[in-house]
Amino acid sequence: MKNYIVSLGYTHVRPLFKYLIVMKMVLVLLLALLVQARADVSAQTLTIKGKNMSLLQVFREIKKQTGYTVICNAEIISGAEPIDVSLKDKPLREGLSLLLPSQDLSYEILKKSIIIQRIEKPITVVDPTSNNRGDQERTVSGQVKTFSGQVLAGASVAVKKRAIEVKTDSEGRFTVSVKAGDKLSVSYLGYKTKEVELPLSGLLSIQLEELQSDIEEVIVSVGYGQQAKTHLTGSVAQVSSKEILKVPMFNVSQALVGKLPGVVFQQQSGQPGADGASMLVRGYGTYNNSSPLVLVDGIERSFQNVDPNDVETVSVLKDAAAAAVYGVKGAHGVILVTTKRGKNGVKPTFSYNGSVTASQNTQLPDFLNGTEYARWHNKANEMDGNKPWFSEEQIALMSNGDPSDGLENTNWQKEFLGHAAASTQHNISLHGGNENIRYFSSIGGMLQEGVVKDMRFERYNVRTNIDMNPNASWLLSLSLAGRLEDSYAPGSISYGKQALFNPISQALYMYPFLPFEYKGLPTGSSYMTLNPFAAAELSGFQEGKNALFETSGQLSYSPKYIDGLTVAFFGSFDRKYANSKSFSTPYYLNTFISETGTYSRTLSDGFLADGSLFQNSDNFSQLLVRPSVRYKMEIGKHDMEGLLLFEWQRGNSNTLFASRWGFPLRDLPELSLGQVFPPTPNAGMSDQSVRAGYVGRFNYAYDSRYLVEVAFRRDGSYKFPAHSRWGFFPSVSMGWILSNEQFWKDNIGEEHSFKLRGSAGLLGQDNVNPFLYRQYFNLSSSPVIALGDQLTQKFGLNSSSSYPSVDLTWEKTRTYNIGVETGLWSNKLSVEFDAFYKYTYDILQNIGNVYPSSLGGNFPTIENSGAVDARGMELQLRYRNHVGSLQYNISGNMSYAKNRILSIVETENIHPWQSLLGKSIGQRLVYIATGLYQSEEQLQNTPAPPGGGYKRLGDIIYKDLNGDGKLTRQDDMAVGTRPDLPELMYAFNVDLQYKGFDFSMMWQGSALNDILLSGMYDHGIPDNTIFTKAFYGNGYNSPRYLLEDSWTPEHTQARYPRLSLVPSGGNSLDSSWWIENGAFVRLKNAALGYTVPESTLKRFNIKSLRVFLAGSNLLTFAKFKYLDPESPSVHNGYYPQQRTFSFGTSLTF
Repeated sequence: MKNYIVSLGYTHVRPLFKYLIVMKMVLVLLLALLVQARADVSAQTLTIKGKNMSLLQVFREIKKQTGYTVICNAEIISGAEPIDVSLKDKPLREGLSLLLPSQDLSYEILKKSIIIQRIEKPITVVDPTSNNRGDQERTVSGQVKTFSGQVLAGASVAVKKRAIEVKTDSEGRFTVSVKAGDKLSVSYLGYKTKEVELPLSGLLSIQLEELQSDIEEVIVSVGYGQQAKTHLTGSVAQVSSKEILKVPMFNVSQALVGKLPGVVFQQQSGQPGADGASMLVRGYGTYNNSSPLVLVDGIERSFQNVDPNDVETVSVLKDAAAAAVYGVKGAHGVILVTTKRGKNGVKPTFSYNGSVTASQNTQLPDFLNGTEYARWHNKANEMDGNKPWFSEEQIALMSNGDPSDGLENTNWQKEFLGHAAASTQHNISLHGGNENIRYFSSIGGMLQEGVVKDMRFERYNVRTNIDMNPNASWLLSLSLAGRLEDSYAPGSISYGKQALFNPISQALYMYPFLPFEYKGLPTGSSYMTLNPFAAAELSGFQEGKNALFETSGQLSYSPKYIDGLTVAFFGSFDRKYANSKSFSTPYYLNTFISETGTYSRTLSDGFLADGSLFQNSDNFSQLLVRPSVRYKMEIGKHDMEGLLLFEWQRGNSNTLFASRWGFPLRDLPELSLGQVFPPTPNAGMSDQSVRAGYVGRFNYAYDSRYLVEVAFRRDGSYKFPAHSRWGFFPSVSMGWILSNEQFWKDNIGEEHSFKLRGSAGLLGQDNVNPFLYRQYFNLSSSPVIALGDQLTQKFGLNSSSSYPSVDLTWEKTRTYNIGVETGLWSNKLSVEFDAFYKYTYDILQNIGNVYPSSLGGNFPTIENSGAVDARGMELQLRYRNHVGSLQYNISGNMSYAKNRILSIVETENIHPWQSLLGKSIGQRLVYIATGLYQSEEQLQNTPAPPGGGYKRLGDIIYKDLNGDGKLTRQDDMAVGTRPDLPELMYAFNVDLQYKGFDFSMMWQGSALNDILLSGMYDHGIPDNTIFTKAFYGNGYNSPRYLLEDSWTPEHTQARYPRLSLVPSGGNSLDSSWWIENGAFVRLKNAALGYTVPESTLKRFNIKSLRVFLAGSNLLTFAKFKYLDPESPSVHNGYYPQQRTFSFGTSLTF
């Protein structure tokens, strides 16, 4: 049955104390809400007048005047007679009661919707003494359920061709009188009507199939509003709360991976509180910042630590038509996060969602144990022509189980990183509402522990959203949210991928033949005094505390005398307080002296003798105001809507930094107790930013067939000089719904839908530091002033040698998009395809190396001269159906995006193989490796590595690209890698439901990208890593794969260079030899749940209860199997991604 929807348009005292405070705040708000919840629907009135009006016209008018959606079956519309209507200022309920009975219709108001149904007819009972057995009536009973086993209360059970209809009770049961030959028609709103043959005896068990949402029923969040998907002409992807909450995740970005076609996700760390996935919409669009604009409830905010339980939808605006209204920051996509709000017709409902999670590392290579290390180390010395370091007696001591002899078999990696971490998440919410007030409030908490002992991240969220209708014309919406974030990392050393004393790197570096302790002190290496446990447990700590308060409100007025007009004023104010503290303390180790095989008591490297404290405080506030006017109008088959608004935004930030050295009392890490002032003991700064913009948008639809949208934004940025401060960014898009054409209905059928759409537009970006159009000055004490015959040193301002760039303007992006949307067999199969092209020009780039140094820096250093284009496509498929009681939903999506650099500053006479023109952003210059030296002839006929390096059998051979017999960085490096960022992303989803059971899984993967195991470090020096050089550094431990596949005379067909302890400059170059394919596919998540039947829960006054088991990053398949395929390039150990296993429950009452 087709339905019409008439629509226009952990446990310790401190966290518990925090919980109690926040809960108190929420309960006060909820009490105020419940006091207001007695408001009545009578505030809504109707004024309708007309003759021979169709029922559809009347319903549309009701929607216009009240904002209520009218829902009914198509049969009601088609079978209704025209009516004369004369209503003036009639309350909504009274008006409906006057209009509907004449059509044998009744109504029910639920969830801001008016549900229209036929009036139940009385049961006609025939005399049982009748001699006509064919006319004899009998009683039939049964139960109506969904395929998942949920009972349907209030379902209609009608006897076909007779005026007999009954409703199912609260348990979905019914009894009806029938005659021989009768058939039953069973229907329920949102489900397919089912015709049932009558059995001779027994109870009927009837299962109804849920209707596939017609495209016109889907509401999508777009710029400054919502829009029915059927009328959408831009490229938008959206995911709902149901999809986000399938598997417990620690932040929203993790939950979105694989669910949004066109969005490239990368998660390169699993550290608690820093494990969010980076996101790019359609890949890189510029070699400056390509990050999308992220808005939470219409305000630019971070969403990584928003409680996933609070999120209603996440939409991604991908093309100019969708993103143009965001102008200055929308050039590379917009992500809209909408939080949950209360709904009309819902009684106060409490919900609880909670889970406990165990996590472990996904992939790290196996490293050598003590005896393996000793034997391989001796082999390497043999290869180098040196004596072995380890005797057979020492090797035997490593495995005797007695650490007191100073030698042992220790798996440092397993002991430091191998245990599982426990985490918990909990959220309680209350939502409900009526016609006059709707509310949603929630409180949530999360404790995420790390695989490194004592590392943790805590988050506490509270949110309240309220919508109030004092009368039919006014709407007041308020939103309040707060968040506390506490992070703690043991040790004062950074866990960054290239941090020198990173404790995770130390766990990999550590000599595996050392015991944990020797003679009462932690053991360590003589070089850099390595010991991961000492580094984490004895070197101090790092902690951060953030407090955020977010507010927003909107007052809207829709006058009765101007139908469709809405005037609104929106405002928001956010405040963030961020404080961090890092306390460093030195410690003593018993370090092993490799050359002598003895221990020495040593103070740890990298620390001040008496400790140091660094403390930082950041405060940020943001104010936004947005007045708007919106007008909707319908004239016959013409639907029109216009929007005008002004947006003004100001941000203020200030930072204060302080540090002290020398702490005699290490148990009191406070600044006032530091005895030594460092060279810069204190510092501070402040910053202010202002932006403004005007927005316009016009939408037109003719007969729900032809669609047009025109939008623009005029933006002003403080970053540019007055003559180029304002930019104008327009877009236009069109759509054609072919399936609403008569020829389509006649020849293909109404059960298939099809829409074409296209868009073009211009977007902007202010990717530049502010005030580059001004002369920069520095405050200095170096000027010497001659006053008479005296030379006096004074403070003064001097030019910083920067030259004003007075002609700077916006980066601009032209975007073109075409799309196809189709739904087949009543939307059982849906397909959505988009193809796009983006051209970004006037990219701001540094040109300082173009001018000679003789100018003394008196030249512009930046200009608008770069250009990049990108093209690609996105495909999304979904098929939904059932086999008996088994309902299944299979879906998949794929995204491809490739960019090219069209204009970039390069040195003159650059070699063609080094030019980045035509290459992709992220590709790197490397030496081209052709193999490993296998003969003396090869050694004699190829150039030595740069810097006079030597060559040996088993070392890497490099190609002399310019043929001059030398290898230099200037001539012999070429663009030889693919980008780190995948060009191809894909996902495959399966959802199954059988009675009360549900199962889901998602496979996700990427391709067309590379990972560099070794190469150029961030400090600008190329070198090996622990994953590419056996006994890297001062004889550090090594991955087993690296030793087993290193070149030796016995193993010449090796993957890795010559086994050696002697550093070889040639093997440490950033070269193509160290490139690994970054493609992978993994079982990203899976969940198995069971929903307890409603009949069981009813006696406990529980509406629903679901328990589940879930996991993430469960299986991974990649060509390079020793590291997680999303690991960063060129590192010596990082906080690895996590595999999680969760148990949880969802409860509603």
